[in-house]
Amino acid sequence: MLVLTGAGGFVGSQLVNRLAERSGRSLLLVSRDAAALQGRYPNLRTCDYDQLAGLDLTGATFVHLATRNNDQPGTRDEFHAANVDHLLRTATT
Repeated sequence: MLVLTGAGGFVGSQLVNRLAERSGRSLLLVSRDAAALQGRYPNLRTCDYDQLAGLDLTGATFVHLATRNNDQPGTRDEFHAANVDHLLRTATT
């Protein structure tokens, strides 16, 4: 299984269809808003970060694309929370 966080973001959305067609692996798309993501990709499995913790992801490969980009306003602490703290929480799920 290939787990793609930030699948609804700019880079993630560029990869989803290509990965679904060519990777040969099942995909799990992860977003803060799983319902919206499911609406965009109705044939793919989606979940939010809270649901991720309850899944058996043994052997899964993670591609973590969930970030706060510099085209958005924010303080250093807000960027750190989104880009470092969120990654570490996801990795230890």
